Parts: sequence; C-alpha cells; structure tokens
Amino acid sequence: MNIFANKKIISNDHTPLFSIVIPTRDRPRLTEDLIASILIQNFTDFELIISDNSTNNDTQELLNKIDDHRVINYRTGNLTMADNWESGIEQCSGLYLLLFSDKMVLKQYSLEYLADYITKYSPSCINWNIDSFFDKELTYFKNRSVKKIAKIDTTSILKEILNSEFDSVKLPCHCNSAISMSVIKSIKSMTGRVCMQLNPDYTLAYQVLLHIDEIHDLGHSLSILRYPSLKLGYGNGTSFMKKKGQSKKFMQDNSDWIVRTDKYDDVRMQSNNFGLDLILKDFYSILEKYKLNADIFLNQDQRHINYYVYTYLEIIFRVNMGVNMDKELKLWKHSLSNEDLKIIGPVYKVTRKFIFRFLYIRVKRILLRNSAVASLVHLLGDNIFRNHAQVFNSIEDCLDNVKITQNFK
Repeated sequence: MNIFANKKIISNDHTPLFSIVIPTRDRPRLTEDLIASILIQNFTDFELIISDNSTNNDTQELLNKIDDHRVINYRTGNLTMADNWESGIEQCSGLYLLLFSDKMVLKQYSLEYLADYITKYSPSCINWNIDSFFDKELTYFKNRSVKKIAKIDTTSILKEILNSEFDSVKLPCHCNSAISMSVIKSIKSMTGRVCMQLNPDYTLAYQVLLHIDEIHDLGHSLSILRYPSLKLGYGNGTSFMKKKGQSKKFMQDNSDWIVRTDKYDDVRMQSNNFGLDLILKDFYSILEKYKLNADIFLNQDQRHINYYVYTYLEIIFRVNMGVNMDKELKLWKHSLSNEDLKIIGPVYKVTRKFIFRFLYIRVKRILLRNSAVASLVHLLGDNIFRNHAQVFNSIEDCLDNVKITQNFK
C-alpha cells in the first residue's frame, strides 16, 4: 500500500471527528501497514497521531516520507509504555479517541461506519469485535461471535472483571473502541491520566467503564489484530504467557509496580505468575483511586473462588501452549489449602471437572515430544484451522477483500 502520496487535506484549525493515536516502539513494518489502512479510508475527517517511542530512527524515516497534514509525527523516546500512550493522547484535538496498537490494521469503510453511527446515536463509547491475521501463514480468521448491535451495561462488565471471567474484547481498549473525548477529559480531571502502569490498555478501559453507564457494542469486527504466526503473538502479553525474555525484562522494568501492588490481598497469590494477577491488580489500583470498594460489585468470597478457578484454567491453557507450569500448579495448591473451607469447597467442585482435560493435555504434550507425532498433529491442526480461515497473498490483499459491508440503519 502506498502511504506516501497523500495530499494535505485538513487544516490545523479544524476539529476532526476522530483522533487516532498509534503508540509504537521499534515496529516500523507493522506501523506502516496500520497507517496505510487508515489513510486509504474513504472517510477523511480525522487526525492521525503517531507517538513514536522507538530506540532507533527507522519509524521516523518512514514517517518523514508521508506528506499528509492529518499525520502528526510525535517523537517521544525513553518513556514507559503507559507514558508513551498517555503522551499520544495528550496531543488529541478530535471529538472521539481511537487508540490503535501498531499490531493491527483497520478494515476499509470502518471510519465511515463509525461516523454514521456517531451522527445517529452520539454514544459515549463504541466497541467492536476483532478479527485475526497470521503473518507467517497469511491466513485471516473472522471472529465468529457476530451479533446484533447492543447496549451493554458497564456495571455488568465491571462485575465480570472482578469475577475473573470477563472477555477482554468487551473492554474499551486499544484496537476495538471509539471513546468520546468528553469521557477522556472527565477521567483526566479525576485521576490526572487515562493510561497507567502496568497495563495502559486495561487501566484506560477500567476508567472508561467507571465513567459511563453503557457501551454500544457493534457486534461485528472493524479491525484485524495481527500475529507473527499461529503460535506467536506480538507484544508483552504472549511473551508473558509463554515465559519469554521480553516479558521478564518488562516486569523488571516495572519493579516499582510489583512492590506497589503486592498489597492487594484479593489477588490471592502475590507472585505475579499469572496473567490474571496483572489484570486484577491494575483494576484494584483503579478502584482505589476512585475510592470504591469492590464489594459493591461482587462479594469477596465469590471473587476469591473465581480467582482460583480461573488461575487454574490459565494453568491448563498455558500447559497446552507447551509452557511448564509445575511451579505455578504447586503454588496454586499450596495457596488454596490455606483458604477457608467456604472457598476450597466451591473451587474444587468446579476444577475437578477439568482434571481429565488436564491429564489429556499433559499426555498430549508428552506425545508431541516425538517429532513424527508432532509433525502429524501440527499438519492436522493447520488443515482444521485453514478450513475456518481464508488465505491471502499479503495483509494488503486481505484488506482489499475484507471490507465493512454491514449497515446498522
């Protein structure tokens, strides 16, 4: 996609409908594809702010070639992830914030669809689903949970977070939401910033949920999240789940956060071995800033029960990924054994249903150590996946063929 031949369209004194912020760091190839998917939109009333926190000049060399007045090249550098996200948001002058991770692309006609919807309903926040694209396999996987447009009560989402059973796509995070700038300003007036350590996306989402009564859920996908391959993901989340070096460095760089959040006793294991730990600790820190007691959403016993259930399911999930979780399982059992019987009983009642699933996964992992078996299983898995996916020549080819055609009217 050619992103270097666009003419200047909007003057500096214009208030655009959308402020699109792309926080990025050392991923110029992904950033280029995302920018291209935005600049080819037929809807033009937006500003595009790239908050470049890179350690080299590769992204700057890319941006300096783009001649489009809508593109704002904001160079930061040496900031934490949360500070870089916040710095990009500080530059916004539009009416709605769209915060896009550099590992995604936007489907054609998405901005026009959103603009029409906003004109008709003036929502405080809009959410949509996310499809997937796997770069190595060049496969596109459509999110199957398509449903009708709905208004979702934010209290129900907050309760699901505390219950440890939430779907992250429901949260107004990066890649999948348009948030009224009036909400952003209200958040800033209360806490000073919208994106906080450790997870800028989740802390933004939590605060939005606490400031509005409902979210407009479009029920279908406007954006596509990219993965390096079927087995890998871009970013810290996948690295954390797989216990890779990138996440270890990230946690070391945020050692102050670990010390500060170890006080949240509702996170029953204070070792940060689980992805759920990081998500919940940030949520409890936001509730503390808002002077809210979690009991108003969900009683403590139920929070603790579900915490153990979903950390157990996380162990199973990561074992299935090929990660050694023996230490975490031992920690889980030890921690649960010290709980009151009113917690232990319900937890075992649920988790014992997954014992055979756990054993099956362990046996499967042992069998996969045999290279011939592993090759056969991967071949079968790839064929099953491809039966539910579309194969394209490139991400550009995918965007040319996957466009927004739904009409909400």
